[in-house]
Amino acid sequence: MLSGKVVKAFFTFRILLVNFLAILYSSFIIYLLYRLHLWDSSLLKDSMYWFMGSGVLVLFSLTKANKEKDFFKNILWDNLKLVLVLEFVVNLHQFGLITELLLLPIILFLTMIQVVAGREEQSQKVKSIIDWVLVVLGFTMLGISLQRIFADFSGFATIPNLESFLLPIILSISFIPFAYCVALFMNLELLFIRLGIFLTNKKNLRYAKW
Repeated sequence: MLSGKVVKAFFTFRILLVNFLAILYSSFIIYLLYRLHLWDSSLLKDSMYWFMGSGVLVLFSLTKANKEKDFFKNILWDNLKLVLVLEFVVNLHQFGLITELLLLPIILFLTMIQVVAGREEQSQKVKSIIDWVLVVLGFTMLGISLQRIFADFSGFATIPNLESFLLPIILSISFIPFAYCVALFMNLELLFIRLGIFLTNKKNLRYAKW
């Protein structure tokens, strides 16, 4: 089934390596923000939601980097829209620990299936169903959070909430250089494979790669 293919693909060595490097890179950015007094432990949940939402989505979209015009500009704009419309408002509402521990992997898994299903024409129905599930889930969480904001607006307009609002924007912008390097490596690797088909002489192949 499609979900089995997603799990198998996700745990291949190269994808695991890219995700591991993405976590290291994001952690380094967060450490810099911490040293600049722009991050503390209260923003941990916001950081995790950003990575499992926007960060993972960017990584799974990199296969389109050499096919779409202004890919990185568009992906940044899409992420900022997601941040402004959903993540900030949703993150204001503190769900129970068990609920959040369940929501994080569910959202991540659905997002992964959504991205993979979008690549194949025969799985467009699956993608449409997941799109609707994520929309319903997103609007439900958004509704709960908006209700909380209207009930206590003075508690909403605070410095910690401003930091929570700015964090995903900073992370999204700072993640683009890493995503660009990964996309560049993927395209170089594909080019090297093609060169290996046409150049059988190893010396010529090395020269062509350089």
